[in-house]
This record gives sequence, C-alpha cells and structure tokens, in this order.
Amino acid sequence: MADVVEQIAVENNRKAMALRDDGKIAEARDLLFFNRAYLDSNAAALDAPKLDFYAAQNYYDASNLDDASWGKQRKMMKDAQINVMQQAEQISAEKHIGAKP
Repeated sequence: MADVVEQIAVENNRKAMALRDDGKIAEARDLLFFNRAYLDSNAAALDAPKLDFYAAQNYYDASNLDDASWGKQRKMMKDAQINVMQQAEQISAEKHIGAKP
C-alpha cells in the first residue's frame, strides 16, 4: 500500500512542477504542502519511513520554488521522481520473478 501512496505522491509532485513551470508558484506550493500532509498521514498509518522521507522532500521542494533556485530545484524534483519510479519498477520486477507460474 505504501507503494501506491508513493506513486500518487509522485504524480502530485509532477503536477506541482508543471504548475511552477507555468508560473503558478502559489498553486505549486499549495500542492506540495498538500502532498507532504498526504505522505505524512500515510507514513504514520502504514508505518512506512520511506513516506516520511518523501514528505520531507516535498516540504523542501515547496520551500524552494522562487526564481533564484527554481532551475536547481526542478532538477532535484525530477531526479527524485525518477528514483521513486525506478525503485517501484525494480520491486515489481522482483515480485514478478519470485512469483510462481
């Protein structure tokens, strides 16, 4: 279940990045803060520390949307999204390999 929460959070992060790219800084920040709360509540409910970590990343992302830091922050957000997706693909592949026919 934590993997599903993480995938939803990645999608929210992508949407926030698109909002920021469109110059909608306040909306992007609001979505990232919402995402942080979503991750925090699910981290506690599911006892999933990786969600706590991603929640902290979203808070950091929301705090660094100004023009001066956006280029660097955008790259960091994109890298985090890719990392989460690659981990999910690896887990899925490992489950598939270990599955009985």
